[in-house]
Amino acid sequence: MKKIKNKKKNKATKNQTFETYFFKNKIFRYILTPKLFNFKIIGSMITRKDFSSKLLKNNYYVEMSISEILKTFDNYYRIYKLKLSELKYNQFHTNFEVWLF
Repeated sequence: MKKIKNKKKNKATKNQTFETYFFKNKIFRYILTPKLFNFKIIGSMITRKDFSSKLLKNNYYVEMSISEILKTFDNYYRIYKLKLSELKYNQFHTNFEVWLF
């Protein structure tokens, strides 16, 4: 009888254990625009706790349109690639690396 009770408890808590396992070693970090746009928050990214700025050499990019940052819809069709350049205070800073028109 004891084995059956333990199995029922595991089935009930299966989803909860997955969520705690997923968020155990992860951090939400904000992605900021370049200095030209006054460091506005454009998104967030989930990374491991031991993620360092050395790993940003692997070319992480974020695609954004400038009209989303400026809250205008004039140049909505222009999408730019912003490279994640550095990690400061749990925030990713971006630079204009590649321009797409």
